[in-house]
Amino acid sequence: NLPHVLAGFQGDGIDDVPEIHDFAATNGLTIDTLDIVKHMNADQATCGYGCSGNPYDAYWNFNPIGHGDIHELGHGLERGRFRYTGQVGHTSTNPYSYYSKSRFYADTGNSNDLGCQSLPYQTLFETVQASQTSDDPAQYMRDAALTNWNYGAGINLQIMMGVQDLGLLDNGYHLLARQHIIERNFNRAIKNDDLWAEQKDGLGFGDFTRDAARNLTNNDFNLLALSHAIDRDMTDYLERWGFELSGAAKASVADKIDFPTDFYISGDRDHC
Repeated sequence: NLPHVLAGFQGDGIDDVPEIHDFAATNGLTIDTLDIVKHMNADQATCGYGCSGNPYDAYWNFNPIGHGDIHELGHGLERGRFRYTGQVGHTSTNPYSYYSKSRFYADTGNSNDLGCQSLPYQTLFETVQASQTSDDPAQYMRDAALTNWNYGAGINLQIMMGVQDLGLLDNGYHLLARQHIIERNFNRAIKNDDLWAEQKDGLGFGDFTRDAARNLTNNDFNLLALSHAIDRDMTDYLERWGFELSGAAKASVADKIDFPTDFYISGDRDHC
């Protein structure tokens, strides 16, 4: 249920979360229905220790909040477009696991069985702080090359913490579900001139032609999608991490209130 909630799907056994579904309805966006059964082989993995797919293979026994299980599901849910320039593949794989674990903890108060991955918040904090004393903070961050998956995951979780702290969403994780809904509708709309004209405003890309939208970098796509999903200008926040953004994309969201560049001090497993 919960990984598919976070991936922005609806269907039998998938919770209808108002702050996800209402966003889609307000903007005239479709929530895709997931109506397939997913399987696993809990026996012999065909590669490594676990392999994604349907079925996914695992050497371990199934656990509904097991990181390995949801990690392999995550490979079928993640979108490469959500990764910023230079980030590696696993950057976008694990929030589905963290979300499920966080909901389990909220329901039970049991942190003993979470098995949560750690993320390097302290290193991220120290690096972004050090950048502020340099002549070119954005270039400092790019030179720091925080492209490993755990740095990218930590940055994304920081955004979600801010979204929740500001009250823009009751649960900051749900930002990813809104992002998924935008991305699926975007993928359909850019294939057709009429559909693009009809949906581009609801997608948050109203200032772009279909051709221009198709050629956006991942960085620009995420600036526009995230800014639309929470009605805040994410420019300063993303540039603080060294992500390069185009003038056209920044101009498109400049009329929104700025999203603050706060850093949230967190234990390395507290996102679960």
